[in-house]
Amino acid sequence: MAESSELLVINVPYEDGGGPKSRNGAKYAPEAIKNEILKWPWRQSEDGQEVKFRFIDIPGDGTQILNNFSRVLSKRLERGEKKICVLMGDNSVSFHSAYELWKHEPQFGLFLFDRHPDCMDAVTEEGIEKDPHAYWLAGLIGIGRFNVILDPKRVVLFGIGDGEKKEEEFIKQFKITTYPISELRNSHPSRIKFDLEQFSTIRQWKAIHVVIDVDVMTASEVPATGVRRGGGLSSGQLIDYIKMVKELIKEFKIELEVWNIAEARLDKEKDPGMITIINSASLLYEIAV
Repeated sequence: MAESSELLVINVPYEDGGGPKSRNGAKYAPEAIKNEILKWPWRQSEDGQEVKFRFIDIPGDGTQILNNFSRVLSKRLERGEKKICVLMGDNSVSFHSAYELWKHEPQFGLFLFDRHPDCMDAVTEEGIEKDPHAYWLAGLIGIGRFNVILDPKRVVLFGIGDGEKKEEEFIKQFKITTYPISELRNSHPSRIKFDLEQFSTIRQWKAIHVVIDVDVMTASEVPATGVRRGGGLSSGQLIDYIKMVKELIKEFKIELEVWNIAEARLDKEKDPGMITIINSASLLYEIAV
Protein backbone atom coordinates (compact mmCIF):
# COMPACT_ATOMS: atom_id res chain seq x y z
CA MET A 1 0.00 0.00 0.00
CA ALA A 2 1.25 3.51 -0.80
CA GLU A 3 2.26 5.85 2.02
CA SER A 4 -0.73 7.59 3.54
CA SER A 5 -1.55 11.25 2.89
CA GLU A 6 -3.03 13.73 5.38
CA LEU A 7 -5.14 16.69 4.35
CA LEU A 8 -5.97 19.73 6.45
CA VAL A 9 -9.66 20.56 6.01
CA ILE A 10 -11.17 23.84 7.22
CA ASN A 11 -14.97 23.84 7.67
CA VAL A 12 -16.64 27.20 7.04
CA PRO A 13 -20.42 27.01 7.73
CA TYR A 14 -21.24 30.26 5.97
CA GLU A 15 -24.31 30.73 3.77
CA ASP A 16 -25.09 34.46 3.77
CA GLY A 17 -23.22 35.38 0.57
CA GLY A 18 -25.58 33.76 -1.89
CA GLY A 19 -28.95 35.21 -0.92
CA PRO A 20 -32.08 33.08 -0.37
CA LYS A 21 -30.87 30.20 -2.53
CA SER A 22 -27.95 29.64 -0.16
CA ARG A 23 -30.01 29.74 3.03
CA ASN A 24 -31.33 26.26 2.53
CA GLY A 25 -28.90 23.94 4.26
CA ALA A 26 -25.61 25.32 2.88
CA LYS A 27 -24.17 26.09 6.32
CA TYR A 28 -24.79 22.50 7.45
CA ALA A 29 -22.99 20.90 4.49
CA PRO A 30 -19.37 21.19 5.76
CA GLU A 31 -20.21 19.36 8.99
CA ALA A 32 -22.22 16.74 7.09
CA ILE A 33 -19.31 16.10 4.69
CA LYS A 34 -16.96 15.83 7.67
CA ASN A 35 -19.27 13.29 9.33
CA GLU A 36 -19.46 11.29 6.10
CA ILE A 37 -15.66 11.11 6.09
CA LEU A 38 -15.42 10.15 9.78
CA LYS A 39 -18.10 7.49 9.37
CA TRP A 40 -15.85 5.45 7.05
CA PRO A 41 -12.31 5.87 8.49
CA TRP A 42 -10.94 2.90 6.50
CA ARG A 43 -11.86 4.35 3.11
CA GLN A 44 -9.09 4.99 0.62
CA SER A 45 -8.67 7.04 -2.50
CA GLU A 46 -9.93 5.63 -5.79
CA ASP A 47 -6.41 4.34 -6.49
CA GLY A 48 -6.12 2.59 -3.13
CA GLN A 49 -4.07 5.14 -1.21
CA GLU A 50 -4.74 5.57 2.50
CA VAL A 51 -5.97 9.05 3.38
CA LYS A 52 -6.10 10.87 6.70
CA PHE A 53 -7.77 14.16 7.54
CA ARG A 54 -7.34 16.95 10.09
CA PHE A 55 -10.43 19.08 10.54
CA ILE A 56 -10.71 22.64 11.85
CA ASP A 57 -14.24 23.92 12.49
CA ILE A 58 -14.67 27.69 12.16
CA PRO A 59 -17.01 29.13 14.84
CA GLY A 60 -19.19 32.22 14.73
CA ASP A 61 -22.18 33.70 12.94
CA GLY A 62 -22.46 35.83 9.81
CA THR A 63 -19.41 37.94 9.02
CA GLN A 64 -17.79 36.74 12.24
CA ILE A 65 -17.33 33.37 10.55
CA LEU A 66 -15.53 35.02 7.62
CA ASN A 67 -13.23 36.98 9.94
CA ASN A 68 -12.41 33.86 11.96
CA PHE A 69 -11.80 31.87 8.79
CA SER A 70 -9.46 34.49 7.35
CA ARG A 71 -7.38 34.49 10.54
CA VAL A 72 -7.15 30.69 10.64
CA LEU A 73 -6.23 30.33 6.97
CA SER A 74 -3.63 33.11 7.25
CA LYS A 75 -2.00 31.44 10.26
CA ARG A 76 -1.94 28.03 8.58
CA LEU A 77 -0.29 29.47 5.49
CA GLU A 78 2.26 31.28 7.66
CA ARG A 79 3.04 27.99 9.41
CA GLY A 80 3.96 26.44 6.09
CA GLU A 81 0.95 24.26 5.29
CA LYS A 82 1.34 23.25 1.64
CA LYS A 83 -2.09 21.76 0.97
CA ILE A 84 -5.39 22.90 2.45
CA CYS A 85 -8.99 22.15 1.54
CA VAL A 86 -11.84 24.46 2.55
CA LEU A 87 -15.38 23.12 2.85
CA MET A 88 -17.88 25.96 2.68
CA GLY A 89 -21.53 26.76 2.30
CA ASP A 90 -21.87 29.30 -0.49
CA ASN A 91 -19.06 30.11 -2.89
CA SER A 92 -18.62 33.75 -1.86
CA VAL A 93 -16.16 32.42 0.74
CA SER A 94 -13.77 31.78 -2.16
CA PHE A 95 -13.10 35.52 -2.37
CA HIS A 96 -11.75 35.42 1.17
CA SER A 97 -9.63 32.29 0.69
CA ALA A 98 -8.17 33.76 -2.51
CA TYR A 99 -7.44 37.03 -0.74
CA GLU A 100 -5.54 35.30 2.08
CA LEU A 101 -3.62 33.19 -0.43
CA TRP A 102 -2.72 36.35 -2.38
CA LYS A 103 -1.37 38.02 0.77
CA HIS A 104 0.85 34.99 1.36
CA GLU A 105 1.82 34.33 -2.28
CA PRO A 106 0.80 36.93 -4.90
CA GLN A 107 1.97 34.74 -7.80
CA PHE A 108 -0.98 32.34 -7.60
CA GLY A 109 -3.38 31.12 -10.25
CA LEU A 110 -7.01 30.07 -10.07
CA PHE A 111 -8.84 27.06 -11.53
CA LEU A 112 -12.64 27.37 -11.13
CA PHE A 113 -14.94 24.42 -11.80
CA ASP A 114 -18.45 25.88 -11.95
CA ARG A 115 -21.46 26.11 -14.23
CA HIS A 116 -21.57 29.87 -13.53
CA PRO A 117 -18.50 32.13 -13.70
CA ASP A 118 -19.59 34.34 -10.77
CA CYS A 119 -18.44 37.56 -12.46
CA MET A 120 -21.51 39.77 -12.46
CA ASP A 121 -21.44 43.49 -11.67
CA ALA A 122 -21.23 44.11 -7.94
CA VAL A 123 -24.21 46.48 -7.91
CA THR A 124 -27.50 46.78 -9.76
CA GLU A 125 -28.34 49.75 -12.00
CA GLU A 126 -30.16 51.20 -8.99
CA GLY A 127 -26.95 51.08 -6.95
CA ILE A 128 -27.94 48.15 -4.74
CA GLU A 129 -25.15 45.69 -3.95
CA LYS A 130 -25.77 42.17 -5.19
CA ASP A 131 -25.09 39.00 -3.24
CA PRO A 132 -21.28 38.49 -3.09
CA HIS A 133 -21.59 35.01 -4.57
CA ALA A 134 -22.61 36.63 -7.86
CA TYR A 135 -19.41 38.65 -8.29
CA TRP A 136 -16.64 37.17 -6.11
CA LEU A 137 -14.46 36.25 -9.11
CA ALA A 138 -14.97 39.66 -10.71
CA GLY A 139 -14.01 41.20 -7.37
CA LEU A 140 -10.66 39.37 -7.43
CA ILE A 141 -9.97 40.66 -10.94
CA GLY A 142 -10.82 44.17 -9.79
CA ILE A 143 -14.28 45.55 -10.53
CA GLY A 144 -15.88 48.54 -8.83
CA ARG A 145 -14.37 49.30 -5.42
CA PHE A 146 -12.11 46.24 -5.49
CA ASN A 147 -8.37 46.39 -6.12
CA VAL A 148 -6.85 43.96 -8.60
CA ILE A 149 -5.33 40.97 -6.85
CA LEU A 150 -5.66 38.39 -9.64
CA ASP A 151 -4.50 38.81 -13.23
CA PRO A 152 -7.22 37.33 -15.51
CA LYS A 153 -4.42 35.63 -17.46
CA ARG A 154 -3.97 33.46 -14.37
CA VAL A 155 -7.60 32.27 -14.34
CA VAL A 156 -8.99 29.15 -16.04
CA LEU A 157 -12.72 28.39 -15.99
CA PHE A 158 -13.95 24.81 -16.32
CA GLY A 159 -17.54 23.73 -16.93
CA ILE A 160 -19.17 27.07 -17.71
CA GLY A 161 -22.52 26.62 -19.39
CA ASP A 162 -25.09 28.74 -17.64
CA GLY A 163 -23.60 32.22 -17.47
CA GLU A 164 -25.60 35.42 -17.87
CA LYS A 165 -24.97 37.85 -20.71
CA LYS A 166 -22.96 40.24 -18.52
CA GLU A 167 -20.79 37.35 -17.36
CA GLU A 168 -20.15 36.28 -20.94
CA GLU A 169 -19.17 39.87 -21.77
CA PHE A 170 -16.85 39.94 -18.75
CA ILE A 171 -15.09 36.74 -19.84
CA LYS A 172 -14.58 38.12 -23.35
CA GLN A 173 -13.43 41.52 -22.12
CA PHE A 174 -10.74 40.03 -19.88
CA LYS A 175 -9.92 37.15 -22.28
CA ILE A 176 -10.29 34.50 -19.59
CA THR A 177 -9.42 30.97 -20.69
CA THR A 178 -12.62 28.91 -20.60
CA TYR A 179 -13.53 25.26 -21.14
CA PRO A 180 -17.35 25.02 -21.47
CA ILE A 181 -19.23 22.15 -19.90
CA SER A 182 -19.84 20.51 -23.29
CA GLU A 183 -16.09 20.45 -23.96
CA LEU A 184 -15.36 18.86 -20.58
CA ARG A 185 -18.01 16.19 -21.14
CA ASN A 186 -16.85 15.35 -24.65
CA SER A 187 -13.08 15.51 -24.09
CA HIS A 188 -10.68 13.28 -22.21
CA PRO A 189 -8.84 15.06 -19.37
CA SER A 190 -5.54 14.23 -21.10
CA ARG A 191 -6.55 16.43 -24.03
CA ILE A 192 -7.44 19.34 -21.73
CA LYS A 193 -4.18 18.75 -19.85
CA PHE A 194 -2.19 19.00 -23.10
CA ASP A 195 -3.89 22.32 -23.81
CA LEU A 196 -3.03 23.63 -20.36
CA GLU A 197 0.59 22.54 -20.67
CA GLN A 198 0.87 25.10 -23.46
CA PHE A 199 -0.67 27.74 -21.19
CA SER A 200 2.55 29.56 -20.43
CA THR A 201 1.47 31.49 -17.33
CA ILE A 202 1.01 28.27 -15.30
CA ARG A 203 4.78 27.83 -15.37
CA GLN A 204 5.06 31.04 -13.36
CA TRP A 205 2.55 30.11 -10.67
CA LYS A 206 3.98 29.57 -7.20
CA ALA A 207 0.60 28.60 -5.75
CA ILE A 208 -2.75 27.41 -7.07
CA HIS A 209 -6.29 27.93 -5.83
CA VAL A 210 -8.70 25.28 -7.10
CA VAL A 211 -12.36 26.11 -6.49
CA ILE A 212 -15.00 23.44 -7.10
CA ASP A 213 -18.64 24.47 -7.05
CA VAL A 214 -20.39 21.10 -6.94
CA ASP A 215 -23.07 22.32 -9.35
CA VAL A 216 -20.56 21.57 -12.11
CA MET A 217 -21.89 18.03 -11.62
CA THR A 218 -25.21 17.12 -13.17
CA ALA A 219 -28.33 17.47 -11.01
CA SER A 220 -28.75 13.75 -10.36
CA GLU A 221 -25.31 13.72 -8.72
CA VAL A 222 -25.97 16.81 -6.58
CA PRO A 223 -29.74 17.15 -6.07
CA ALA A 224 -29.14 19.50 -3.11
CA THR A 225 -27.09 22.34 -4.54
CA GLY A 226 -27.82 26.02 -5.11
CA VAL A 227 -28.65 25.86 -8.82
CA ARG A 228 -29.41 22.43 -10.26
CA ARG A 229 -28.79 21.82 -13.95
CA GLY A 230 -28.77 18.74 -16.13
CA GLY A 231 -25.94 17.99 -18.52
CA GLY A 232 -23.12 18.48 -16.04
CA LEU A 233 -20.26 16.16 -15.19
CA SER A 234 -20.66 12.87 -13.38
CA SER A 235 -18.81 12.53 -10.08
CA GLY A 236 -16.43 10.13 -11.81
CA GLN A 237 -15.66 12.64 -14.54
CA LEU A 238 -15.01 15.37 -11.98
CA ILE A 239 -12.64 13.06 -10.09
CA ASP A 240 -10.75 12.49 -13.33
CA TYR A 241 -10.39 16.25 -13.78
CA ILE A 242 -9.19 16.57 -10.18
CA LYS A 243 -6.50 14.00 -11.02
CA MET A 244 -5.62 16.04 -14.10
CA VAL A 245 -5.13 19.16 -11.95
CA LYS A 246 -2.93 17.23 -9.54
CA GLU A 247 -0.79 16.00 -12.45
CA LEU A 248 -0.33 19.60 -13.59
CA ILE A 249 0.59 20.68 -10.05
CA LYS A 250 3.26 17.99 -9.94
CA GLU A 251 4.51 18.68 -13.45
CA PHE A 252 4.89 22.43 -12.89
CA LYS A 253 6.19 21.97 -9.33
CA ILE A 254 3.56 24.18 -7.72
CA GLU A 255 4.28 23.83 -4.03
CA LEU A 256 1.23 25.46 -2.42
CA GLU A 257 -2.37 24.35 -2.99
CA VAL A 258 -5.65 25.66 -1.59
CA TRP A 259 -8.74 23.72 -2.71
CA ASN A 260 -12.34 24.78 -2.06
CA ILE A 261 -15.51 22.69 -2.26
CA ALA A 262 -18.64 24.84 -2.28
CA GLU A 263 -22.40 24.87 -2.76
CA ALA A 264 -23.34 21.48 -1.32
CA ARG A 265 -26.50 21.46 0.80
CA LEU A 266 -27.89 19.32 3.57
CA ASP A 267 -31.49 19.20 2.36
CA LYS A 268 -33.39 16.04 3.24
CA GLU A 269 -36.41 17.10 1.20
CA LYS A 270 -34.52 17.43 -2.10
CA ASP A 271 -31.90 14.83 -1.23
CA PRO A 272 -33.14 12.29 1.33
CA GLY A 273 -30.29 9.91 0.51
CA MET A 274 -27.67 12.64 1.03
CA ILE A 275 -26.20 11.95 -2.42
CA THR A 276 -24.83 15.49 -2.61
CA ILE A 277 -22.93 15.04 0.64
CA ILE A 278 -21.62 11.61 -0.35
CA ASN A 279 -20.36 12.82 -3.73
CA SER A 280 -18.78 15.91 -2.17
CA ALA A 281 -16.98 13.73 0.37
CA SER A 282 -15.67 11.51 -2.43
CA LEU A 283 -13.92 14.53 -3.94
CA LEU A 284 -11.97 15.05 -0.71
CA TYR A 285 -10.37 11.60 -0.95
CA GLU A 286 -8.98 12.43 -4.38
CA ILE A 287 -7.82 15.92 -3.42
CA ALA A 288 -5.97 14.50 -0.40
CA VAL A 289 -3.59 12.13 -2.21
